[in-house]
Amino acid sequence: MRLLHTQTLEMKESFDSQVPSYVILSHTWGNEETSFSEMESNDETARSKAGYHKITKFCALAKRRGFEYGWVDTCCIDKRNSAELSEAITSIMFIFLGDVWPISEGGIDHKVQIAFMKASRWFTRGWTTQVKDPILDSVIISVPLLTISHNKELLAPKTRKLFAKDWSLIDHWENLLSLVAEITNIDERALKDRDTIPSFCVAQRMCWASKRQTTRNEDMAYSLMGLFHVSMPVIYGEGSHKAFRRLQN
Repeated sequence: MRLLHTQTLEMKESFDSQVPSYVILSHTWGNEETSFSEMESNDETARSKAGYHKITKFCALAKRRGFEYGWVDTCCIDKRNSAELSEAITSIMFIFLGDVWPISEGGIDHKVQIAFMKASRWFTRGWTTQVKDPILDSVIISVPLLTISHNKELLAPKTRKLFAKDWSLIDHWENLLSLVAEITNIDERALKDRDTIPSFCVAQRMCWASKRQTTRNEDMAYSLMGLFHVSMPVIYGEGSHKAFRRLQN
């Protein structure tokens, strides 16, 4: 697996024995994300991107919190490598709400910040409802040119912390369960304990994802694989109807 060193911003792929503890960045993609190849080449143009700024801020925060390594999907996956596999075995996640203002800025109070959170794009994206496979602790998605392990995020590692656009801490996940349940319509029991998810009926789990959005039509089906413990090849171009039929079968 490939991890990002939080101090040097260098990639490390080989570990002598056990993979060290690391923190995942859960975020929504923008128009200027930085790829693995750009990070590897230390491309000057890439360093001016908003995505690179996000990575550096994340690494600085992770380092302050005592983590030597971090994982960001945009730059830790080499999309040119058909054998790429990233295993998510972390126990902590930093959730970056880039459209939520911190309380300390611009006269924002707690009530206004809650309103920003309710409108945050992070809660509307399909991939943030991913759930890890209970055995592999990851959701393996096989793509013709790429194999990825998508981490469960909204229903994710037990330790989660939410951060505002300036990377200041909003709160710990467990203190926001009622609010997140209200925003997402996901049962609070599932948000609190991922092991309860299989106890919810298919219709209820489908309802959790019904208002979410994805960039590609097929991703709406693919992003549900973890939620229903289904494994199937990702075939972009097949259309959402075929993707959903395969998901149901």
